[in-house]
Amino acid sequence: MKSQLTFHSQLPPFSKYPKDTILLYDQALCQYSPAFKKWSSRFPVRLGLAAGEANKSLENFPALVAEILKRSEKISSREMTLLVVGGGTLTDLGGFLASVMKRGICLILMPTTWLAAIDSAHGGKNGLNIFGYKNQIGTFYFPERIEIVKSILLLQSSVRAREAFGELFKIALISRGPLLNQVKKFKTIDAQKIYSALPQAIQAKNCVVDSDPFEKKNKRHVLNLGHTFAHAIEKVFKIPHGEAVLYGLVFSLIWSRSKKLISTKDFDQLIQLQIWSECFSSEIYFHLLSAPLAKIKNSIAQDKKKNSRGELLEPFIKAPGQVILRKVTVEDFVQEFQRQKKFMQRAKDASLN
Repeated sequence: MKSQLTFHSQLPPFSKYPKDTILLYDQALCQYSPAFKKWSSRFPVRLGLAAGEANKSLENFPALVAEILKRSEKISSREMTLLVVGGGTLTDLGGFLASVMKRGICLILMPTTWLAAIDSAHGGKNGLNIFGYKNQIGTFYFPERIEIVKSILLLQSSVRAREAFGELFKIALISRGPLLNQVKKFKTIDAQKIYSALPQAIQAKNCVVDSDPFEKKNKRHVLNLGHTFAHAIEKVFKIPHGEAVLYGLVFSLIWSRSKKLISTKDFDQLIQLQIWSECFSSEIYFHLLSAPLAKIKNSIAQDKKKNSRGELLEPFIKAPGQVILRKVTVEDFVQEFQRQKKFMQRAKDASLN
């Protein structure tokens, strides 16, 4: 189940890949990188797709399989390898495809976004959307190899690095290692800082995954820290996932304090980190808390983590490096949502007087 992790400054030589490799890639890369365009052209069987959730739908999946089968007629089933180069939606799609194609073929992932490099490319979870419901069809299928290519990751705009900080800070809060200390020292967010933290961030996630690879013991649930709130506002406001996770962490941190699960000292140390001035806006947070409650409740009601009793196993922060799970109802979540909204409104009114 363990995937080999390799780091490269540039794209690996074509000769490093099996002869019968199918390349599935984000077609935008050819526009941004002449080096990638030249490199990808060496693969006889390749297919470029547009990034985005539309390609992850179960409705579009049969057409993709048919196209792959058509292009790979001369490839031996036994030797077939799928190399997926793209962000989270594409690695999700490619992982699912590899898990069911020919009852499972070799998979190699090359994440091209910070979010994918930190989080979604690792852990073996793959999912498709159906009728607008995210990741309701999925498999566990671990890639043989994950390749981190610095030159490809640095093609992203600086905005992507800021968005990725949410997932980086999440795994830092969960981790007991030195990653949190490294992130605490951040005063700004840029690509080099995110890249420097990747080895430890990936190792921290893999430690959690290795303890519960197929989510049978609830240990992987800690990786959902901040995500209940994040998925709800992401759906309502159509904001980037990484940004939503960042505000989800704030929601979880404040909720943890209101439940007296985290001490005042630890709470203050985390909430007063200098990096918040770089990535957090109280005005935006108040706006997110102003979402229609009906839409928030609907989003949480559809959460795939909800059990038959309508409960969610919600991660809370007990201390830096210590995340615990507590069962909460949809109504518990909505009440906390309203409580934080009222608190933010009072704070806003006080600042105006």
